[in-house]
Amino acid sequence: MKNRFLKTTLALLAFVSATYSAANFKVLVFTKASGTIHLSIPTGIKCVQDLGAANGFSVDSTSDQTLFTTTNLAKYSAVIFLNTFGTVFGTAQQEAFKSYIQAGGGFVGLHSAANTEMSWTWFGGLLGNGAFRSGQLFGSYPNIRESKTHFIVQGLPDTLTLDE
Repeated sequence: MKNRFLKTTLALLAFVSATYSAANFKVLVFTKASGTIHLSIPTGIKCVQDLGAANGFSVDSTSDQTLFTTTNLAKYSAVIFLNTFGTVFGTAQQEAFKSYIQAGGGFVGLHSAANTEMSWTWFGGLLGNGAFRSGQLFGSYPNIRESKTHFIVQGLPDTLTLDE
């Protein structure tokens, strides 16, 4: 299931990147973890870099939360939280990331991104207000997409619900 989810996420990134020129589409892979550090992070970064090389978009990666400033985030079409974990931001980084998303920046959260910034209510809302319990994310999540008729998302429900 995790492998299929990663492939689907990367396919969506490839689709979105195809609508932009290489000069206009750049992603930031963020991997900061305060606690559990997943051994798959380097493989995940390489996977996104390979996807970027194959589809003409640029990829930067970091675990440095101080790069989350309004000016720096403006360079990116999407930010990918790849196996982030725990509290990774101070107030300044939270505000910069929130402003980035509210200005139309893209976000992809993979795996333990759901267990990141759990005391930050706004971020919980971005994830869909699910509850992380026993390694699983339960709840209802809005399925936000620009076009409901494109073949890659056609037929998907407006709300995804994960039950125990």
